[in-house]
Amino acid sequence: MKKLIVIFICCLTPLISACDFLNEPYRRRMLEYYSDDSNYVILTGSIVEITYDCVLEIEILTEDHNFPTYGSSSMSFQLYTSKASDYGLDIGDIITFTSAPWIFYNGHNLPIVSLSRGEEQFFTFETGKKEYLKWIEEEF
Repeated sequence: MKKLIVIFICCLTPLISACDFLNEPYRRRMLEYYSDDSNYVILTGSIVEITYDCVLEIEILTEDHNFPTYGSSSMSFQLYTSKASDYGLDIGDIITFTSAPWIFYNGHNLPIVSLSRGEEQFFTFETGKKEYLKWIEEEF
């Protein structure tokens, strides 16, 4: 039985390593893209839906943006290092946030790297960007 467990672990380890290996090109490109401040845009939007307390469906109110909404006025953005409930966000809230428009893979929700509601600032661009880059390095 012990021999079977050892064989199983020996076979499983390369598979787990391969998954990380496959993500590495995305990780490198994401870090390069999201490290460049010129890729980010400040947007205003209305929260349409909150899913899993971290994915916000936002109707973008800012005109002339270059985000890929595919004919809709809203799209999904994600809080990667916090939750909507941390800030008391709710459907219908008008928020100002910073994100970048490039989608890297199917299912990728664009990051929110600064967030405020009215005069209340929840986190700055510098803090949010730093935390998102850290998330890409450690969690992606």
